[in-house]
Amino acid sequence: MYCSDRNSGRTRVNKFFSNNRNNRINRRSNSKNICNLKTSFQKVLELQNELFSEGYTLDDYQEELQEKIDTKKKYYVGLTSEDVDKLNELFSKKIKHEEERFNLIDDKHDLKKRQSKLFSEKKQKLVYEKRTELIENLLKELKKCNSVGVSRSVDTLSSDPEKWSETKKFLFLGGRYLEGSDKDWCKIYDLLNSEDYLLFDCKSKKEFHQFIKNN
Repeated sequence: MYCSDRNSGRTRVNKFFSNNRNNRINRRSNSKNICNLKTSFQKVLELQNELFSEGYTLDDYQEELQEKIDTKKKYYVGLTSEDVDKLNELFSKKIKHEEERFNLIDDKHDLKKRQSKLFSEKKQKLVYEKRTELIENLLKELKKCNSVGVSRSVDTLSSDPEKWSETKKFLFLGGRYLEGSDKDWCKIYDLLNSEDYLLFDCKSKKEFHQFIKNN
C-alpha cells in the first residue's frame, strides 16, 4: 500500500512551512507531556485554593490531607513527609495572609470610625462655644437696650446653648415693633436661630466641614 500526505504529488515542497508545522505539533506534544509530568505535590498544591475558598482551617486541611494519604487517593500516594510539611506550611501562610488582609480592613474601618467621632466632637465643641459667646453678647446688648418690650432682667438667664429654647422665651415682653436701636441685638438673635454653618460665616455645610478640619 502507498502512504500519502499533504505534500504527496508535489514536485517542490516548502520546507520552511513543513518544518514549522512539525515544530508546532512537537510543542503541543511536549506541553501535554509537561502536564502529565506534574508531580503529586504540584497536583495537591493546586487543590489548596479550592479548600481555602471553602473556609478550611489549618486543622481541617491537615486532617483532610492525612485522610487522603491514608486512603491512598490519587496524587496523595506519592507525597513525601517533606511534601506534607510544605503543604501545611503553605496553607498556613494563606490563612495568615487572609487574616492580615481582614485585620487591615478592620483597622481602616476603626480609623474611619474614630476620625468621624473626633470630627463630630470637634464640631460640637466649636458650635457650643460659638453659641455660648453669641448668647452672652445678646444678653449684654439687651441689658443696655432702652427699647420698649425688651426685658432687661437678663442677669439670671443662662448662656448655655442647650437651654436656648427656654432662655429666649424670657427676652421679650411682647406687644411692640422693632426699632432702630434694636439693630445690634437683632443680628445676634437671628444668627442664634440659624443653622450652625452660618455662625462661622460659611456659605455652605461643605465649607463649614472644611473649616472644622482646619481649626
